[in-house]
Amino acid sequence: MHYFEATFREWGMTVFDQTAAYYDLIYSSKNYQREANEIQAYIAKVYPQARDVLDVACGTGKHA
Repeated sequence: MHYFEATFREWGMTVFDQTAAYYDLIYSSKNYQREANEIQAYIAKVYPQARDVLDVACGTGKHA
């Protein structure tokens, strides 16, 4: 791992750690289970052979 990559990763996690609680508070009324079910149904409709989904930069991972 290059120095820049390690430094950026460390900075990114620090920023994430400092804001995750606020993000969860702002979206505390969100129905993650319903939304996850809708996403799953959509994927099954448009790409039924899908087995995995890559969740990228999607909050604090409550859809997982």
